[in-house]
Amino acid sequence: MMKATALSAALVACSPASWRDRDTVLEAGFIAATVIDYGQSLAVVDRCAELNPIIGECGENAGLTPYMILTVVTHLAISTALRHEWRSAWQGITFGIEAHQAYTNQVNGWGYPLPDL
Repeated sequence: MMKATALSAALVACSPASWRDRDTVLEAGFIAATVIDYGQSLAVVDRCAELNPIIGECGENAGLTPYMILTVVTHLAISTALRHEWRSAWQGITFGIEAHQAYTNQVNGWGYPLPDL
């Protein structure tokens, strides 16, 4: 858990100086929810029950780790490219979607496991 927290803090620390506190908090929230989703997805893929067609049921289409890293890096790049008024909307909506997915996974019995980073 400490490694995941440290990784999130490090990524958000790289946020541009033009970001407002809200931008940084929303980006950190998105990263934290993605790390939780990643931990859940590791268990899901091990049981060949993944519903994401990009990854595949057993992780056969795309590696889960590169997919999640690309998700975080792409999200950060888009967040950085957007003007503030659009950035807040983007980050808020995507954080909500990712947090909802982690919650849905938990309700479906996958818990909140954190990956070894």
